[in-house]
Amino acid sequence: MKEIAVLIVDDEKCVRESLSAFLTDFDLHITTAESAASALQILKETKIDTVIVDLRLPGIDGFTFIRQAQMMRPDINFIIFTGSVEIGIPPDFFSINNASSKIFHKPILDLQLLVDEIIAMNATPEDNRNVH
Repeated sequence: MKEIAVLIVDDEKCVRESLSAFLTDFDLHITTAESAASALQILKETKIDTVIVDLRLPGIDGFTFIRQAQMMRPDINFIIFTGSVEIGIPPDFFSINNASSKIFHKPILDLQLLVDEIIAMNATPEDNRNVH
């Protein structure tokens, strides 16, 4: 399997750091951003395969960020990781290419589910043939 580059976009430093530390243990290459604006800049400069994004961000909200990032880099996968229980998912969200149909809520008790989603979203047909 290829190395997977993941960008974590969350305004809470402790969330970014703990999630980054956990995902690094799975040989994922992790980059973090504290805002959508800084994440968009990172996407201009860095190869990223999957973005884990909080919805409530200062300035540009998570959904707006996803739309902008998807226009810039249509090949990137998006996973929502939010503390918002009452979040309304815009009707067009699931029509965005490469958006996970799973919404992960903080605190997630089994982070392995998030790892599994990242790996599944980045699997190639060749990876799937090698699974027995």
